[in-house]
Amino acid sequence: MRTLNPTSTPILRRSCAIFAFALLFSLAAGAAVERTEIIATDDWPATSLLDPGVANCTIGDIVWLNEVTPTCPDGGTLRIRETLGYSCVQAASVKGAPEPRFTGVASFSLNANFDAGYSGRVWGVWQLVPSEACDPQLLADPQEFWEGRWQGRRAQVCSGDQCKWIGALKWLGRGRGGRIDRQRFKGTESVETFTPLPVAFELLGLCAPSAPCPAEGHLMGTIRKK
Repeated sequence: MRTLNPTSTPILRRSCAIFAFALLFSLAAGAAVERTEIIATDDWPATSLLDPGVANCTIGDIVWLNEVTPTCPDGGTLRIRETLGYSCVQAASVKGAPEPRFTGVASFSLNANFDAGYSGRVWGVWQLVPSEACDPQLLADPQEFWEGRWQGRRAQVCSGDQCKWIGALKWLGRGRGGRIDRQRFKGTESVETFTPLPVAFELLGLCAPSAPCPAEGHLMGTIRKK
């Protein structure tokens, strides 16, 4: 009785060749992608607010108890639209080396749908210009920059009568121009604030004069370069 050699038929030989080619192509493509894991601080200066945007209620009129506490006394959702600001981002690789590609000045827009506890969905767009200085004027007409979208949720966390808000955010973006052209970024950020509407720590008078305020945001992510 004749034994069939699995590689002796044309169809099986062709299938083996295609599989081998696909495997080699996959390995080569994976090897061509350079990934850099980074950590970064996202610090809001006292002057970080560029435009307060628009706030309103889905039911009734908005009432401001103070400049950071809008309320909707008739119920409904508090809507924040197109608040604009800037921040100072300082990045490093997870091994501790400075990461100049993601260090610089960033701009962001903020949109939110908040419940009575100032918790809810948040989203917007962002741009980051790599630079040694955190100068918002660099955002005007950059030749090298990151741009993308962010989204997440903000939640109120209370201990007794002391409350704070934690934002859990996701970033996606792409590099444009210069050394970062066509590179990709994906990351997550945790933002901690202490007022119903988020503002910079420097405006709250909580920091010692001899020490800088801590950063509001802490970011982790990956830069992908092909």
